[in-house]
Amino acid sequence: MKQDGLCYGLNYFAFDRGDNIGDLRIWRGANRKDFTQRNAQIVDAIGPSLMNALIRARNNTTNAPYNTTNAPSLRFSQIAPDIGLTVREAEVADLLVTGQTDDEICGKLGVSKPTLRTHIASTFRKSGLNRRSQLALFLAEQNHHL
Repeated sequence: MKQDGLCYGLNYFAFDRGDNIGDLRIWRGANRKDFTQRNAQIVDAIGPSLMNALIRARNNTTNAPYNTTNAPSLRFSQIAPDIGLTVREAEVADLLVTGQTDDEICGKLGVSKPTLRTHIASTFRKSGLNRRSQLALFLAEQNHHL
């Protein structure tokens, strides 16, 4: 990388059930400052969404029979009873972790923004989480326990 003038880098490695499924690498030139702790926190925050996107992409391109190496990733709809979510709250949570906007979710589910926000608030309250990125991280961690 040095021959290309790149000096500082951040890496995020995505895993699904112990398998490395991809990574994100961000580099800066030698004439720029090194990455800060805040930069690393931002990469860590988007990491679960990247991981879920890679899992979805892999599942959409594979035609092999179901097994643990190509099993679909876990969804909130599968664990809703365990954490006390309604079917609709689980649908909302599943769309939130894929990075969809409120407008996109409202369009897909046919609900208004106030209704969506009620479902989101209830999902956060029941799960004990308070950010969309935390929902994604929670789901990613549950995937690793399968």
